[in-house]
Amino acid sequence: MSVKRKDLADIGDRDFSIRQGEYMQCQKCGESIGGTQGDYFMYAMDDVLTCPACQSENLAIVRDIVKTVKVKH
Repeated sequence: MSVKRKDLADIGDRDFSIRQGEYMQCQKCGESIGGTQGDYFMYAMDDVLTCPACQSENLAIVRDIVKTVKVKH
């Protein structure tokens, strides 16, 4: 899967509050990379982004989900 700058959340978008916290993760090496359009302002909107660690185009847009589990009551 390749990610383009236009796929990333933008702080000016009306849905930014929903997409806040997204970032990219390389599916080849696991590197975590910033995930807003502003992080890549020097790229055109249709440019395919690559992993800075391994140069792979196999990036995914991800978000961490935190789950609270009761261990004792």
